[in-house]
Amino acid sequence: MNSLLSSAIEADSKSVLLYLDPVHQVYNSGNGYSWQKRGKKGTKLIRTTSHNKRLNIIGALNPITLKITSIISDSNCDKYLMSSFFYEIKKEYTDTNQVDIILDNAPYNRSSLVVETAKELGLNLILFTKLFTKFKFNRACLEIF
Repeated sequence: MNSLLSSAIEADSKSVLLYLDPVHQVYNSGNGYSWQKRGKKGTKLIRTTSHNKRLNIIGALNPITLKITSIISDSNCDKYLMSSFFYEIKKEYTDTNQVDIILDNAPYNRSSLVVETAKELGLNLILFTKLFTKFKFNRACLEIF
């Protein structure tokens, strides 16, 4: 089993498959509802910080080595943030010949800036679509390796 893992890691140094997915965590959310009596006398004031903020965590997982490349930002998750993340991935995998990235079909992943940045850096993007079945996914993974 160890020889199988070591051969997979050796092959991984030449060609890398990454699963990429951003997570959008909401924090500092204000209360939407509270139970109180009607009228001005029944009004309760609740101290809160500022309203909803989002923390965007973008991570790319290498399934062979379980290595994670990630960035954390409180700016919007858009085509500019994704493009800058691709530079982080390229910096992480400078010695590899081919980097394939599986990611979801979000609008910012399909933007021309993201696609052009990926081409410029030599990254191959594999976008999931709604009709992407398990069979097609397994077949795509086999074709990559």
